[in-house]
Amino acid sequence: TIAPRSALVFHRLGRSLAATENYRDAAEALDRAIRLDANLDSAKRDRVRVENQKSGMEAAITLTKEIIKSSPKSAIGNNLLGDLYFSGKKFPQASKQYAYALERHENSTTVAKYYQSQVRAGKPVEGRNSLEKWVKSHPNDHEIQFLFASALIGLKDFKGAIRENEALLEEFPENAALLNDLGWLYGEIKDTRAVPYASRAYKLQPNSAAIADTLGWLLLRAGKVKESLPILEKARNGAPNHPEIGYHYAVSLNKNGQNGKARKTIKAVLDTGKKFQDINQARALYKNLLNK
Repeated sequence: TIAPRSALVFHRLGRSLAATENYRDAAEALDRAIRLDANLDSAKRDRVRVENQKSGMEAAITLTKEIIKSSPKSAIGNNLLGDLYFSGKKFPQASKQYAYALERHENSTTVAKYYQSQVRAGKPVEGRNSLEKWVKSHPNDHEIQFLFASALIGLKDFKGAIRENEALLEEFPENAALLNDLGWLYGEIKDTRAVPYASRAYKLQPNSAAIADTLGWLLLRAGKVKESLPILEKARNGAPNHPEIGYHYAVSLNKNGQNGKARKTIKAVLDTGKKFQDINQARALYKNLLNK
């Protein structure tokens, strides 16, 4: 029992030295901690971080590969190498390492990392499949289920996303984000539950610009033009630099007959140069308003 306790002492020392940017001595202390307790994964994680700060990415990668060789049955080395590749934007390599890590030790954190790396590598479907497999075998892992629902939205599988969000809502009936997402999703498939669900979300979090935007836009699309304006104005004031919200507010202003204010708002949105989903519609609106 002496060695593990001593390992923790050297680990704490290494962390303290790293905090003062004394990376050379931090590395030595962490190396001693690992020699005393080869299963101290937290020390290995800090050692790789120190190596990255001390000598750069390539040196950290070399060190991590040595950790993998010394502990081939452990997932820590592959996870650390995946993290390094991910931070270096080498997403296919990161995915490969996370897959190796999952073969050694399945856990939700690595599943989430694997999904994110697959998305960044341009393989969102493969990433989605990994989440779906995990959710089916771990039905009570709500964190991954939330991520899975978000992945389905990203792939425009709205019916699938509705299914997952409805299941989550049974577990978390007062979750404003879930209600908001369901309101938006119902709106996408023209389901009459869109406004009621978005309204429930708004009542729970009236100061959320994103939630106000969802409700206001759904009201506008449902023909409730006057009712949409104050809510979209609140959304715009809460997130003045968000182009999509600004566009929604400008549309409502226009439909409410406030053409001058609508023109000023949509010009401000376009002048930011930010790209957003409805930018072509926004440009068309501005062109139309210039002629009024």
